[in-house]
Amino acid sequence: MSEQHLWKALIPYQSSHFTQSFLCELYSKLGIENAQRKSYQNSNAMSYYLQHGQNYLKNADHSSIEIRPVLLFYGLVQLIKGLLLTVDPDYPSHTDVLAHGVTTRKRKKANYDFLDDTVKIQTKGLYTHGMSQLFHLNAVPAEKWSMSMLLRSIPDIQELFLRINRQKPLIRVHIKGQTMTVNERILDSLHMTPDRFCNYLTRQSGVSFQLENSTIGDLTLVTSNDIMPSLMHYPFFKNMQDEPFLPLHKDLYHELPEIFIHYLTLYNLSMICRYETEWWYDLHSQSASNDKPFILQFLDISSQKIPKLVGEYLFRCESMI
Repeated sequence: MSEQHLWKALIPYQSSHFTQSFLCELYSKLGIENAQRKSYQNSNAMSYYLQHGQNYLKNADHSSIEIRPVLLFYGLVQLIKGLLLTVDPDYPSHTDVLAHGVTTRKRKKANYDFLDDTVKIQTKGLYTHGMSQLFHLNAVPAEKWSMSMLLRSIPDIQELFLRINRQKPLIRVHIKGQTMTVNERILDSLHMTPDRFCNYLTRQSGVSFQLENSTIGDLTLVTSNDIMPSLMHYPFFKNMQDEPFLPLHKDLYHELPEIFIHYLTLYNLSMICRYETEWWYDLHSQSASNDKPFILQFLDISSQKIPKLVGEYLFRCESMI
């Protein structure tokens, strides 16, 4: 996909006039007081945040792999700040929201394995504020996320997990109108009967599914509404081609939006890049572990997926007004 196409959704926001009009309509729709005044105050800031984030990511694409995580992470930080101005006109209202909101172990243990590494959520910071404001989700302080869980939640990395670890964390689902079809092996992975899976997915997604007579090897669920709008939300994941997936394991039925999956993973990689220099350069000069292909593919996917996720969020905002 061309660089120009990746960033197409952000092109109008290079105009402060468009951005101000967009924010004014959005603030009015959300019932925010003094919508016009606040939209004037924030239009340049939002445009600059988005442009700055875009510049970070574009430079990351042309940088050496050794410094790419730092550029990708700080580019994503700027983009999230731009998105926050769509719902929080007073951002940043205090210094607590400027911190990253996540920590990781500075010194790695012997026999360190990246996929086993974790990041811990802090009480305050950009992560917590972004989860709350952008997705109405409460981050859990001291909660830990493993790199394995985060990467297994990204559909675009599924093939690599299959080839290296002989596991496939997610399974493709097929949608047509009000009908969803998924391979029956999801029942074995989740240890569920068809009826129990149908009820479980209804509870998880908020979409009222009903079990239909299934063909051999496939499970068919139907609902009274068009399923496609629900694919923007938990528990579905989408790849770059907008193909939907469901987790094959219960631990992946989490509500973490993919943009924050990239945020947490890039945070950890940027810290490793800056503070674990010896391990980081050993990784790139040797091929002794499986960490390298997972990290390289994640960085490649992240540089493409971040513009897509940001663009989708802005399009949803524009559709509200």
